[in-house]
Amino acid sequence: MHRIIYLVGFLIRQFALPNPFTPFGDSADSINLIVGGVFVPLSYSMVSLIYERGSAPAWGSILFTIVYAINTGVTYLVCLAYPTAWLMVLIAVAYFALYLFAAYKLREAQ
Repeated sequence: MHRIIYLVGFLIRQFALPNPFTPFGDSADSINLIVGGVFVPLSYSMVSLIYERGSAPAWGSILFTIVYAINTGVTYLVCLAYPTAWLMVLIAVAYFALYLFAAYKLREAQ
């Protein structure tokens, strides 16, 4: 079951999710190749806040796909604010602060 869910998640990440850097125009693909690699470790670290590795692999794959999609969506929204640099920074800082707050609360609850 885990392999099927993993495959579906992979297909969603590769073909259904947009390139979040499309607002940058022609350089979107280059930026995605360089910066897009950050999404995987970031998503894994976020999922690790609520999921213990190996406890339920199918559940972990579902969570990873959801968190990856959220990170892609937030990045897309941040890039839509381009060239308004202050708005890009504000959205990114607010998202990171929310992530840190959630991490703190979840660790505190355990």
